[in-house]
Amino acid sequence: MDEVDQENEDTKVIAINVGESEETVRKFVEEGGYELTVVLDPDALLSIKYLVGAVPTTYYIDAQGINLGAYPGMLPKDRAVMFLEAIRSQQ
Repeated sequence: MDEVDQENEDTKVIAINVGESEETVRKFVEEGGYELTVVLDPDALLSIKYLVGAVPTTYYIDAQGINLGAYPGMLPKDRAVMFLEAIRSQQ
């Protein structure tokens, strides 16, 4: 998802970590060399709001905050790009 974020100017990827400490998340991001934005959700409030049933889950949310779709589970880069292209073609 980091590559998807970097390669698509019209897209912003935000990772939301559920329930882990800031130190754990920071270490993971640094060791992985990730550049995407990571938000901490220590009390799982965002997970509850978006009815997350699987971790990870990818949501496609437009600039107006409308959820355009979701993908539960690991999302390979090629599939993420395919979903982005489908969304762009409908706008």
